[in-house]
Amino acid sequence: MARVFAVKSAADILKKEVNELRCTEQKLVRQNELIQAPLTALGGTPPPAGCDTSTADAIVAVAAAGGAGGGGGDANNIGNNSKSEVG
Repeated sequence: MARVFAVKSAADILKKEVNELRCTEQKLVRQNELIQAPLTALGGTPPPAGCDTSTADAIVAVAAAGGAGGGGGDANNIGNNSKSEVG
């Protein structure tokens, strides 16, 4: 019974971490959009030095595709995977 509690506890922790990472991802995507808007308004001129957004574009593309792991079932999948990781 203690093992079940430990697994559930580990799964709950991982679910919380996944939700926090999703929140951070959304915040960074919004920041990138705020930066991209003025850069796009520049038109054909290259962005100023230090404004390389190629990496940010890749992150936005991953976020638009549903994140690195997929949709809302990630937290449950991680919780199920943690069963084999918990001693």
